[in-house]
Amino acid sequence: MNPVRNSPPHPEGRASAGAISNGVNIVLIGMRGSGKTTVAKMLSKRLGWDFLELDEEIAKKVGMPISDFVAKEGWDAFRDKESEVVAVAAASDKVVISTGGGVVVREKNIEALKKSGICIFFQASVDSLFKHIGGEGSKLPRLTGNTSMREELEEVLKVRQQLYEKAADEIIDTETLSLDDMVENIVQIMQKRRIT
Repeated sequence: MNPVRNSPPHPEGRASAGAISNGVNIVLIGMRGSGKTTVAKMLSKRLGWDFLELDEEIAKKVGMPISDFVAKEGWDAFRDKESEVVAVAAASDKVVISTGGGVVVREKNIEALKKSGICIFFQASVDSLFKHIGGEGSKLPRLTGNTSMREELEEVLKVRQQLYEKAADEIIDTETLSLDDMVENIVQIMQKRRIT
């Protein structure tokens, strides 16, 4: 697993003076379409940290797009591969990790990620998620038997909301925030927690 390497840290991305360098990772959790991957890339550049997108790592591991793997092997097999990738990612140091939306369905995934990181939940409404994934025309693999993507998002979020909240060390309500604002919010969280 090779995280994306970045340039030296942006001076504004550093935590406050006297902060303790504790080798913690920043782990972004939330539904598909909540902005995790985009913000993770932006944040990693600002901090000069590495970036890791778990779904991309799973696709590399199985040698095919996730949608093909799920169609062939099913969601349980995908979740098994996801847990394997999580275990490796959790051993990383100073990495911004973008997780798949369902990483929270297996408690052992969150336990592993929290050992070396803080989990930040990107909370978003169904309307926002629906818009960000491309509406009914989305090519993402389906999670339920619903024919409507909007109904699927509603159903899945209803099940996962409590799991996200339980896993979260911090929650960012993304509804009124720009991507830059979301990055800034995380930097402020890092400063508050004295993470460098």
